Amino acid sequence: MTEVPSGWVLTEIGKVARIETGRTPSRQDAKFSGYMIPFFKPGDLDKEVCISSAEEYVSEIEAQTGRILPPNTLLISCIGNLGKVALTSVDSICNQQINAILPTPIFETKFLFYWSLTIKDWMEANSSATTIRIINKGRFSVAPILVPPLVEQSRIVAKINSLSAKSKRARDHLDHVPKLISQYKRAVLAKFFGMQWNGEKFVHTFPVRELSSIADIQSGIALGKKRSIGQKLVSRPYLRVANVQRGWIAVDDIKYTDVTLEEAHRLMLLPGDILMNEGGDRDKLGRGWVWSGEVSNCIHQNHVFRVRLNEKKFPSRFISYFANEFGRFHFFAEGKQTTNLASISKSNLSTLLVPLPTVEEAVCIMARIETTFSMIDRLAAEAASARKLIDHLDQAVLSKAFRGELVPQDPNDEPASVLLERIEIGRAGTTSQSRRRGRPKAVPA
Repeated sequence: MTEVPSGWVLTEIGKVARIETGRTPSRQDAKFSGYMIPFFKPGDLDKEVCISSAEEYVSEIEAQTGRILPPNTLLISCIGNLGKVALTSVDSICNQQINAILPTPIFETKFLFYWSLTIKDWMEANSSATTIRIINKGRFSVAPILVPPLVEQSRIVAKINSLSAKSKRARDHLDHVPKLISQYKRAVLAKFFGMQWNGEKFVHTFPVRELSSIADIQSGIALGKKRSIGQKLVSRPYLRVANVQRGWIAVDDIKYTDVTLEEAHRLMLLPGDILMNEGGDRDKLGRGWVWSGEVSNCIHQNHVFRVRLNEKKFPSRFISYFANEFGRFHFFAEGKQTTNLASISKSNLSTLLVPLPTVEEAVCIMARIETTFSMIDRLAAEAASARKLIDHLDQAVLSKAFRGELVPQDPNDEPASVLLERIEIGRAGTTSQSRRRGRPKAVPA
């Protein structure tokens, strides 16, 4: 930092604030008449203000063996995920993985909080690491901080609060977009598939047929299958449940298995094959998409069904779109739940009722669905891009604030140097009185 704004002072956080390292309290069974005190760990942070966000509380007696921190203490994680922060709002304690900056008259509480959001990169660069990153109290104490006049801190905090409220509203709206996109796509599919809601369930307006009457349904290879001695095997890539997602095929992690030539031929996937999962969580039964030949000579595991349409000209995506959106009601009802997993049998999958327009109608419907979805996806991408820009905007606001560029400066403000000198004089007086009374040197406030 090459230029310090007028009236500001560049210093180190340890020189202008008291920093405490947390401590896990001793557990006691003693009777007590006090109140319960929140005990914060790094996982409880990442909130602007800690009110009741702690997952654990300790008694007043137990808290005495930690360090009771007053309200408006700034908590910063110093191990692992460095820089997670929060402000306390009540008396509390924290563990040793947190550095606590106690309230000080030199800073507006929220100003110090906003400063803490800007130092994550500094903490990363100045941490030590073996298997986990750590920045101890000594290293953290030299973190640089620009101290503005106290009244300017108030103006900065007010401006950041105002801008943050606006960005939060925008962020909340944009975070709601994925849910709206999902609802919109469902409405589009319902319209084009001829589905109508009768108040209780969706009903078909197109003729319907059972899946088994329009397609060949094939289960896959069971892994670990016993083989005869001397049986000739070949290695083949195969799809498992993790590869078959709702609306796409993940081919970044393809595994291989040994199969016979007959199995390799019988189970080989062809472009246009519809894949549906046989097992997993109950709400994921039947999840799948259409194979496009992404991997040569690929087969499928027995937890993935292959559905091959009898009418080759009928668009496979029509069936897959329908199964992903409206087939889940059938899969949920017909699936069986064990202790850990759900599954659906081939016979129950076969009875899925699917709408069956003519080939010409299905091709036209698919063209309209994918044109509409392309437009929706562009809007979703723009919303996601705007969401990222808001995060960058928040960081830009903080950067401007701590360069002295966010609010106008007032030459009549008392310079920060005068404030620091007055605090030092007060500390010196406190220390002198403590020594004359024969007590240990006071800890700076």
